[in-house]
Amino acid sequence: MLRSLRALVSAGVFSLSLITVEANDNPAFVAGDLIVKFTAASESGSLVTRAMQGDQAADRQLAALAARLSQELGVAVAAVRVTSGNELVLSVDRDRATQSLRQVVMRDPAVRKAARVDSPKTVLPAAQITLALDLRRDSEAGKLVRQTAQAKRKTTKEVEALVAKLCVGADPQPSGHVSNRGQLVLTVDIAALTLDLIERLKRRPDVEYAQPSLIVKPYPGAGH
Repeated sequence: MLRSLRALVSAGVFSLSLITVEANDNPAFVAGDLIVKFTAASESGSLVTRAMQGDQAADRQLAALAARLSQELGVAVAAVRVTSGNELVLSVDRDRATQSLRQVVMRDPAVRKAARVDSPKTVLPAAQITLALDLRRDSEAGKLVRQTAQAKRKTTKEVEALVAKLCVGADPQPSGHVSNRGQLVLTVDIAALTLDLIERLKRRPDVEYAQPSLIVKPYPGAGH
């Protein structure tokens, strides 16, 4: 059976309409994790059942299923475990997503370096991935970013247009702003991406339901 990369709790099916991303960037679910229940009669559903029963060959085939889903979704996902409810837990591969975005932006001659900015360590994975770009000082892009920083602004229509130009072909599309250090910073919202991938998975005919992995918090009155 697939081993979980982290201990998560999933119980029952929750309506996606109740799931929201909080304004403080702390979503009420595990960003990047998707719980998928395939129909029992489907090939994928049968595969998950076999993996649940301890079939090691099925484990290898789940990795191949995740690879096919990655190609279909345009975002790298990995199969991390199956649940007692015969659900497959997928997780966005942040390393591959970061590398893919880096490859896209490095094609532009104005970009000298693109470095990943790691979020502070927390119990749950970060809800976003971030790249800081060093632009060539003599490039138009570099001059625009310096001017924006000198004006103490984080973004302008021109900066938004620059981000769109640098990230043509990137999936998912990042947002961008100018940091206090005068770097162009690109951010991919993994929480929002999670909800988008869930909606896409729901459109598959072999999917019974797809949902995020909710963060279960104790009820204030519990135990009293």
